[in-house]
Amino acid sequence: STVSGDLAVTADGAVTDSGALTVAGTTSVSAGAGNNVTLDTAGNDFATVQIGSGNNVALVDTNAIDLGASTVSGGLTVTADGAVTDSGALTVDGTTSIAAGAGNNVTLDTASNDFATVQIGSGNDVALVDTNAIDLGASTISGGLTVTADGAVTDSGTVVVAGLAAITAGVGNGVSFDTAGNDFATVQIVSSGDVTIRDTNAINLGTSSISGSLEVSADGEIQVSGALASNGATVLTADADADGTGDFTLLGGASVSTNGSSLVVQANDFVLSGTINTAGSTLTIGASDGGTIGLGDASGNLSLSNAELAQISASGTTFGGATSGSIAVDGVTQAASSGLGTVTLDASQATETIVIDGGASFFGGLQASAANEVRIEADVTTLTAGMSLDGDANGVIDGSDSIVLGATLTSATDLTVTAQNGDIVLIGNSALNAQSGNVVVNDAIDGGFDLTISAVSGNATFAAPVGSGATLGAVVLQADIATGEIHANSLSVDAGSANLTGSVGGQGGAGGAALVQNNGSSDILFNTFTVSGTAAANGSGANLSRTRIVETGHRTGSDVEPSENNQLVIESGEELAQGGGVCETEDDPSVAKLNLIKDPSRIVVLQPPGVSGEQFDQCEEESANRPAVAQLPSIN
Repeated sequence: STVSGDLAVTADGAVTDSGALTVAGTTSVSAGAGNNVTLDTAGNDFATVQIGSGNNVALVDTNAIDLGASTVSGGLTVTADGAVTDSGALTVDGTTSIAAGAGNNVTLDTASNDFATVQIGSGNDVALVDTNAIDLGASTISGGLTVTADGAVTDSGTVVVAGLAAITAGVGNGVSFDTAGNDFATVQIVSSGDVTIRDTNAINLGTSSISGSLEVSADGEIQVSGALASNGATVLTADADADGTGDFTLLGGASVSTNGSSLVVQANDFVLSGTINTAGSTLTIGASDGGTIGLGDASGNLSLSNAELAQISASGTTFGGATSGSIAVDGVTQAASSGLGTVTLDASQATETIVIDGGASFFGGLQASAANEVRIEADVTTLTAGMSLDGDANGVIDGSDSIVLGATLTSATDLTVTAQNGDIVLIGNSALNAQSGNVVVNDAIDGGFDLTISAVSGNATFAAPVGSGATLGAVVLQADIATGEIHANSLSVDAGSANLTGSVGGQGGAGGAALVQNNGSSDILFNTFTVSGTAAANGSGANLSRTRIVETGHRTGSDVEPSENNQLVIESGEELAQGGGVCETEDDPSVAKLNLIKDPSRIVVLQPPGVSGEQFDQCEEESANRPAVAQLPSIN
């Protein structure tokens, strides 16, 4: 049929064609809501078609076709060799399938359109408007896709868009393109609630405003080229298939902000030229497929230079995690880490390690946990928060499991060191400093090097012996309260009060000395403390005491052999008074007692019997309830 004007068809049954229809004007068809309309002859050529009523509707046009106001109670299928447009509101209860050809546009943008599912078999630039929610079925779009809806925007099939996909769902309405085979070029979310996007290749995220959470997963690269802003928990996962080819790239001038919500980014590598800002929430950066991480000047599969770290602002930043490998740190500057908050290094998987070496590194706070070992050979300082190290985070015996230390650790607050199945091993002179907090060492420290432990406004606590396996060199201990067991060649204690067990001077009485300097008025208590060299103490108005034995000799077998070279020297600015208790060289009362001898320089020496000089009364017989005490008056 050839109609030079309009064609109107009204039927109480199906409307079909059996030959080519050419209608120059508007074709209006009403078949009833339960009856199909099938005008699918290949040579049909319509101008505008409007369906007053019909169930499943199929239209074929050899050129462009326009859809007027239509109500379709079933599905709508349109196949054209030209553009597909609308000039009236379309209401389609079923699936709308449009095939316009790769070079032809599909524009169904009347404000009151109401679709259920739309699938684009072929089309160039596609624009869809829906007054409610809309679902996208399997679609292949050679140009861009624009979807504007007053409800949620979802997919139920694979969506492939070669150009820009711009989605507006309205505040509070979600966007979910989570089909595994989706393939976008650039996605721009104008406004929406929660957003989920899955891409089988690389994806570029343009300027977007998201009122809820955001989750983007791509098997390739995730690139951010505009201002990406979310208001909920955000997860960006590149290299989702873990094949080692998928970086996270933040272009210059671009940004990622989460407005107080957490951000997790995982990728094979990072390229940060733009800024990341969580506005007071946390950031987690992980390497994909078990890749290593390098910070500062350190290298890794995923590396972040000081310049890149300086682009980050978060309340706390975690590097590593379940998909990441070992972590290396070299020379992270104060300027680079100033926006990171407390930094967590998480290498707790399998047998992963953490190595901090090269140049000194600075953090706000630091928590470093490794499954196999934390090795620190460069100074580390935290400026605002504490420091915690764990060399055996998984609690499994699978290697060193130790803290290996050859540097100075300085914490703004508390400093905690743990190795669980390992030890803290010194490989160089080291220091543990807590500037305004406690030092807590939960496992044994060994190694023949010097160690300074300083908690000038807090406590120093050792849950396991210090130097019991391999005697340390010189140990300097400064704390308000110090408690634990220490074995060293020499020991200097400056504490408000201390309760210490251990030995000083090494084996066989060789070398070393113990200097106890008590600047407060509290007591220092030695519990079975062995001194193989000269021991000295000074203080002001406090007690220096021991509950069992202070050995000033060295052992041969089980005997104690006093020597004039092995002395306990107590220095004070005023006269010293001897307390009661045991001053014997060992538990056996038959062994000769030691004398307290004072000289004109107000120095009291606890020496073997027979040494000349003015002396206090000899100590009384041993009594577990009467420890020996030397009173330390103020120093003049």
